[in-house]
Amino acid sequence: MIRMLGAVLLAASCAGLGILESLRLKKRIEQLRVMIRIAAFLEGEISFARTTLPEALRSVGGRLAPPFSEFLQDLAAQLERCPGKSFGELLRQSARGRLKGTELREEDLEAFFGVASDLGYLDGKMQVHILQTYQKEQEEKVGQLAAELPAKQKLFRSLGILGGIFLVILLL
Repeated sequence: MIRMLGAVLLAASCAGLGILESLRLKKRIEQLRVMIRIAAFLEGEISFARTTLPEALRSVGGRLAPPFSEFLQDLAAQLERCPGKSFGELLRQSARGRLKGTELREEDLEAFFGVASDLGYLDGKMQVHILQTYQKEQEEKVGQLAAELPAKQKLFRSLGILGGIFLVILLL
């Protein structure tokens, strides 16, 4: 009886891992969309409102949910506290601390760092152009990931269930 209960728990936990991984893929796509929104909001703040970078970050951060709002608010505060430090360095520090629990991969953050580290140094037109280019690239990436999502979710769920069954058979 205990062996049977253990087998059921093992199979269920493996299936749960597969489902969890499929949900993580979906959450990554949602978080990439938030990063695109950040770029769009920053573009608007730079091109229309003509605000300073800390003010723009604070304004955009006020429109988003945590942890992205905390990340932008923290970055704006660091920019004001440490005027001599490089924006790219402050950006990486803040992102490492505030975006740690997200599903964004290192490549996603590096793409954002590459774009955002140029903000504040270039003229307004170039900043807007860089942000627009980033948005287009990320929208293509999100489109590709969204197209692959159903197949990958099915794969992860199936692998979780089959892996659980395999382990149950192996251990019995």
